[in-house]
Amino acid sequence: MTHTLTPSFEPAPMARRPAERRPQAAHIRRRDAVAAVAAISMALAFWAPSAMAQPDASDAPSGERRIVAPATTDPLVTRRNATAQANAEYRASRQLSKDERRAAVAEANARYKEEVANARINRKADHAAASIALKATELDQPSAPNRSH
Repeated sequence: MTHTLTPSFEPAPMARRPAERRPQAAHIRRRDAVAAVAAISMALAFWAPSAMAQPDASDAPSGERRIVAPATTDPLVTRRNATAQANAEYRASRQLSKDERRAAVAEANARYKEEVANARINRKADHAAASIALKATELDQPSAPNRSH
């Protein structure tokens, strides 16, 4: 006699909706969506003129009117906007520091190249001066007599 500790599970057959109920449910959802859109558009038509900020006459060119959307009071939107602004400021400061660093490195490279070029010129000049001094000392010393046997 064998006992198993884990029972065998068989998946239950999937319950299907009758085909005639789907169009009715879709029709109800569509009707609710149309009603929601109509309600939102009526609310916007009612509240939009009073909710819009007054255009600033100093910013707008003559003859043009600007419509400015009101600031949102949703805390998630406010947080998202603040985060986006902080990220933009951070990216800008990072880019500025990168540009400053690149400028400093380029200046250091230019200084190094100039020092190397000056060192090369000085080395050539020192070599030439040493060569001239050696030749001058050779001319001052009397040469040994030619002895031929």
